[in-house]
Parts: sequence; structure tokens; C-alpha cells
Amino acid sequence: MESIKISSNASSLSIHNTEKLLSRNGYEFNYHDERWVVSKVCAVNFNWIYSVLEFKFHENYKRVLLHYVQNNSAGYAKAINHYTKLFFQFCANADGRLISLVSGRHVINYYSSLAPNKKHNIAQVLTFLKKWHEFGYEGINTDVLEVIKELRVKNAEKGKAVRLLCPYEGPLSDLEYEGLYSGLSKEFEEGKISLKEMVIAKLFLATGRRPIQIANLKVKDFVGVTVIDGNKFDLLRVPKVKQRDIWRKKFSDYALSPDLGHLLRTYICDLEVKAKSLIPISNFDLDMLPLFPSWEKIDIHIKENGCSSMNEYLETDLFHATADHLRDILNKVVSHIGLVSERTGEPIKIFPLRLRRTLASRAAREGYGLLIIARLLDHADTQSAHIYTENTPEHLTSLDKALAMQLAPIAQAFAGTLVIHEKYANRGNEISSRIMNRDTGEGVGTCGTHSFCSALAPIACYTCYHFQPWLDGPHEAILESLIAKRKEILARTQDKTIASVNDRTIFAVSQVVELCNERKLALKNCNSGVSDE
Repeated sequence: MESIKISSNASSLSIHNTEKLLSRNGYEFNYHDERWVVSKVCAVNFNWIYSVLEFKFHENYKRVLLHYVQNNSAGYAKAINHYTKLFFQFCANADGRLISLVSGRHVINYYSSLAPNKKHNIAQVLTFLKKWHEFGYEGINTDVLEVIKELRVKNAEKGKAVRLLCPYEGPLSDLEYEGLYSGLSKEFEEGKISLKEMVIAKLFLATGRRPIQIANLKVKDFVGVTVIDGNKFDLLRVPKVKQRDIWRKKFSDYALSPDLGHLLRTYICDLEVKAKSLIPISNFDLDMLPLFPSWEKIDIHIKENGCSSMNEYLETDLFHATADHLRDILNKVVSHIGLVSERTGEPIKIFPLRLRRTLASRAAREGYGLLIIARLLDHADTQSAHIYTENTPEHLTSLDKALAMQLAPIAQAFAGTLVIHEKYANRGNEISSRIMNRDTGEGVGTCGTHSFCSALAPIACYTCYHFQPWLDGPHEAILESLIAKRKEILARTQDKTIASVNDRTIFAVSQVVELCNERKLALKNCNSGVSDE
């Protein structure tokens, strides 16, 4: 079906009652409806025009809006309709009647009414009015163009959360990032989050992609093991969405870690098994199955239309989960972890954009340049990438025992369980489970799992939830050793990034020391007959 395009002679365009149009996203709608569904999750509602515009201008407004629906993303079309609605409603209320002509006075008064942090919103209104005039429709006074030329509209301030290192919306600190990463592993091992939830959270964390990009993924986008220049990794092809591209026509390649690649491979195997059980056709194209499908929509489609047209609909975004659904899953996973920020002392708020900012900020701190960061963010240019190179997150310059003890309860780096004696630990009767201090040969605690672990003990153990430190272990000595090594590295290299590598471990050991002190005091009071109360 051929869609009608608005051009410079749009005023002569004839649209019949039976005419069907297509949005840029490929969704069919009737021009004469008051609500156009222009994408899977987006509709443009303009029934408000009847209460603010004179009747003769209704068609003019709709045809300008049609231009944006057919040539821009659904989100942009919806946004421009929203901002022009606010403008026309303001003008109608100010005049006390329906708008019969938009004048420069309307534009100036509306701009003056906007709060300083909202003035940039008029930019989309001005774009709409210019397009209206460009098409030659009645309703725009010539002085509007003069006002637009004179009006200096500042763009919305970009990167404020990154520049200020906002603890609520800016990039995560190293402790917050490591806490999130450790928390994911712990919750997944304990079965509190599903494989699907783990994959979604890890994709956001590792790639920094936008939710709509993750939602648009199909099974075939996971290329799997790839070798480039002798380097072996799992490759994921992520659809572009920001530029003016047709849906899933352009991609960016992303190398995944072995762990994430293994998770994704396992998840896809489970996905294909489920698909085969629900879609009983022999020629079903599994490669085109959404990586995160909406099984509810698939089930409804099969009940209403059967399976014969499944492959045709797999070419569209009909069966894909929505971006909002993926955001909800990430929120659910984060709530399970219960991570507390050491900067605010409050449960940390994590959302896809914040993980995106974190990825770019960490890359900038590692010394990557504008071009690399822009590509990492899938940007077409480097205009936004400089935000990350101008101001990278700082580590703690100095960290002594007193500060570590003070921050430890907030950081919540220790994830294991304190035991009074080795014999009370899980696997406490197995000599092989003992974790020793490499410097002194003293016993520190017990490992509660039989799983293979290549981490360096005992340093890595303090942040592992399988670790069971002993009450009489040499934890204070380990803490002092870690702090001394940190100071030595900082003095030698003047590099806070290198010196802070073990900061999370330092907070974990500090927390164990504090727990031991509290437990010893409680036992002493109990033995002396003093009530804990």
C-alpha cells in the first residue's frame, strides 16, 4: 500500500474517506480518525484542536501533523503534537476565543510564560509553525516568521547529571557499579531472578543500549562466536534507532563478554524450545523471533489468525516486548538486589539511561577518546561525547581505617555470613573449604560452595556471598594491609584509578571487622549475665 507524502504543494493534497495512510514506522491508520496509531506503543491524539482552533484550520493542522507522522519517528510526532497543543491552548485561553490566526504576539507571550528550564520546549512549536507556513496553509501571520528569526531559543542543557556527578541520575560510582554487578550474580545464583531477567539486566549494564534497541532485538542478532584480528568473542548486532533509519536496517556490532555470551546462548535455547511448543508450524522462522517476545500477543494472534501468517508478522515489531516492559524488568531486578548508595545512604535508583551514562563515563576515565565514546553510545557525531571527557568521576583520594569503617555499613560490600567458629560454617568440616591469609597462613573463613573459583583468596572472598568469615579470623590485619597497599600504590603511581581497585574489598573487610566487634561484645555481655537489652 502506497502512503501519501506531504510536499510543498500539500495544500492541494486530496485525501478521501476510504484512504489509508502509513506512518514512518509502517503502521496503517485512517486520516479522518481523531487518533492515529503510528507505532506499536505510540498514538497521536488531536481531538483537542476542536476546542482551540477555528473549524477552517482543523485540516491545516492535521496535514502538517501528517508530515511529521510520515517523515519522523512516532515519538517525535507525538511530542510535537503535545507541545503544539500546549501552545494553542495557551493562546486560546489568553484570547478567550478560538484561534483564527497565529500572530507574533502569540509566540512572544507564550515564550514569556514558560519557566526558564522549560523555554526550550518552544523550539518544536516554532518548527511546526514554520512548516505550516512553508506548506502555504492559511493561519500563520507573516510576523510570526520575523519573531522566530529574532527569538534566541537555548537548547535544553545536556549532560547536567553527568557534569555534576548527580548521585540520583548521573553515572554510578565504582562502588555502586560493583555492588550492582555482584548483586546480580548473587540473586541469579540464588534463583531470585530468572534467566531472562538476568540477560536483560546484563545487556543494559554491559552495552548501555537504549530500551527500544534491546526491545528490537531478534534471535538472529546474536551472531555468536566471532574471531576478528585473532580476538575471539560473542558478537551481538544491535539495531540503530536514533538516526533516521528504517526499522532494523542499520546495526552496530557489540562484543560481549564470555559470561554474557554464555547466558544469552542458554537463554536463546530455552526461547526456541518454548516457541516450538507454542507455534505448531514446520516452517516457522526461529531466527526472526524477537529476542524478548510478547507471548501474550503471539497467543492472541494465533487464536485470531492461525499460524499461517506468523513468518510475515515476524518481519514487523508486532510480537516484540515494549521498551517500557524491559524498563519494568530492570526495576524489578534492582529492587531484588536492594543496593544502597554510599553517596546518599538511600536505595539506589537505576534505570537504562543511568547505565548508559555509566558506561560512557567509565570509558572516558579509562582514557578513551571522543570518537570511541561516540561509537560506544551509537551516536552519529561527537557533540554529546565531550560531556563525558570533560568531567570523569573521581575516586576517593585517600582512604584510612576510620573512613573505611564509617562508609562500610553504607557500601554494604560484604555479602557473606559471619560464623562464630569454623565448625558452624557450611562445609566447615571440610579442610579444602578453608580460606587462608596468604601472607601469614592464618585461617580467615570458610567457602560455602563446591563451585570452581579462580578468584584470588582471601581478597576476593570478602565480597562473595559464599564467604563465611570466622569470628576470630585476622580480619583487622587484612584491613590494615589493604589500606597500606592502597596508600603505597597511590604514592608510587599518583593514579587514583589503580589505587582504588580494592576499595570495595576494603569496605567489605571493614564491615566484617565491625560485625566481629559487635558479636564479641554481645557474647561477652551474655557470658557475664548482662542482658543485650
